[in-house]
Amino acid sequence: MDIAIYDRVDLAGLIEAIGPRAHTAWWRVRGPVRYVADVPIAALEVEKHGTGPWIDGPAFRSQMDSHHILIDAVFEASLPSEGELQRVWVTLRLVDSNWWEMYSSDIDVMARIQERFCDVRRARYTASSVYKV
Repeated sequence: MDIAIYDRVDLAGLIEAIGPRAHTAWWRVRGPVRYVADVPIAALEVEKHGTGPWIDGPAFRSQMDSHHILIDAVFEASLPSEGELQRVWVTLRLVDSNWWEMYSSDIDVMARIQERFCDVRRARYTASSVYKV
């Protein structure tokens, strides 16, 4: 089941809640992204319908710690296996800066999120809708 998280949480907090594998995963951003910041954030600079480069977990996390406000964004994580990235493991979607949606077939990650946050509901959208922008 894909889920929506209505608790107030930023991307860094969500990555922490996902757990240790979020730090070993590689992350990328899918466009379009809307955000407000004092300076451009390299990981968020993607073309309107483009996809950013894969960035290792610690580097991605450090860029997300900078001072900014996300409005709309889609983040994908992939776990490495034998030096190669596999299919997308987790997709996080921020909707109008109001709530997050999480799409994943990893039941352990979904359970961690449901245990960590209070206001978790069925997602309004689907993972495939992320690619129909």
